Amino acid sequence: MFEILSRFLIALAIGGLIGLEREVYQQKRKRGFAGIRTYILVSFLGAVTSYLLQVEEWRILGYLLLFCVIALLVAAYTVSAVQGYTGLTTELSVVLVFVLAFLATVPEYQKIAVIFTVVLAVVLSMKEHLHKLARMPKRIEWY
Repeated sequence: MFEILSRFLIALAIGGLIGLEREVYQQKRKRGFAGIRTYILVSFLGAVTSYLLQVEEWRILGYLLLFCVIALLVAAYTVSAVQGYTGLTTELSVVLVFVLAFLATVPEYQKIAVIFTVVLAVVLSMKEHLHKLARMPKRIEWY
């Protein structure tokens, strides 16, 4: 029982970490559809889906949850696009949180899920630095 609970807690921590980063970013920009609570819920859905897909009788419900997450992302992106914002970063990070939480419930992939979550949090938090790097004058010539 403790092992299952610890897997779910790791999955929820994955959603919490990425959700916190997105929440901080969105408070600066005053836009975005997914904050810390949404990411925690998505990670919980990822963990639950992982368990449902392992049980033959519940497998269809696992696929239904996966479809629901995809449908919600399509709807969120559509609303954002209508409002003039066509970036995909938040939507992609939601998908990644779902997958990483899913993986966190599988013992062989738990460490990888945690490492990839840290990498994702770092990449998301470095937006300004990465854009500044991309705008630098060309100093390196590629042959």
